[in-house]
Amino acid sequence: MDKFVVKLPGEPKKEINPAEKTYRQATIESLRRVVVIEDIERYKSMLELPGQTEETMLMALTELRKKIPSKQVLRSTKIGHTVNKLRKHGDPEVSALANEVYTQWRTFIEENANKPSIEVRCDSQTQSLRNNARKLLADAMGLEAGHALIENIEREVFHQSSRLVSGSYRRTVRALVFCLKHKPDVCAQVKDSKMPVNQLVTKHKKGLYNFFQPVPTVGLLQASGQLIQPVAFLHRDDAQRSHLPLGITLHLVLLHVLLLAVRKVDVKGVEQDCDVPTLLQG
Repeated sequence: MDKFVVKLPGEPKKEINPAEKTYRQATIESLRRVVVIEDIERYKSMLELPGQTEETMLMALTELRKKIPSKQVLRSTKIGHTVNKLRKHGDPEVSALANEVYTQWRTFIEENANKPSIEVRCDSQTQSLRNNARKLLADAMGLEAGHALIENIEREVFHQSSRLVSGSYRRTVRALVFCLKHKPDVCAQVKDSKMPVNQLVTKHKKGLYNFFQPVPTVGLLQASGQLIQPVAFLHRDDAQRSHLPLGITLHLVLLHVLLLAVRKVDVKGVEQDCDVPTLLQG
């Protein structure tokens, strides 16, 4: 805002104190007592996965240190047992951080045992869809649906999809199933912990399809030897070709298809009698 302030000549500049505390707007999930069960179980699966890297374990423990689960959450998820076992981990950084998290939780629960907590869980429909995704991943890898690796992969996909069973979630699961089923080398690397789960999911993450990406309007359909074009856009060259958004193009083409339902059409140079379903398939 300083650039909008008119400063008089000789006015001293305002010095910024680096030690001054800055305030940011907090979200409900950023509150320490607000616990998302999915996040707790995701970190638990990451910590319990055999062959997990120390870097990933330190990341999970760091995130757990930001939260204070209630006694009910600790009992239902058993995250306390997982963190307690890591206090004897061979890596000194992991064991020290696990000990810090465990001590922090235990002290807080002893002092605030009667305070309520906020818990967020998936609804039954979401959980059912996620279980189906785990079955597909398990079949692709030749493992049981309840295997720790399968749970870890699915939870990572769910996390990177903003904790929503959205189009991005479904596309990513399909991409992973195809890759793990038809690429044995990738599947072996994941099983042997040579490829981290988050790296695998990030590599195959699929976003929402953009229905408004430009596509050529030429060469879609031909009727009676003439090109069906929604508007008179001419195909010039690769550098100067005319495009229409895909969503608009499909609507206009379907309109022409309905008008030419039963008619002799030339699709890709082959003349044949087509009805609407055949034309759409062609």
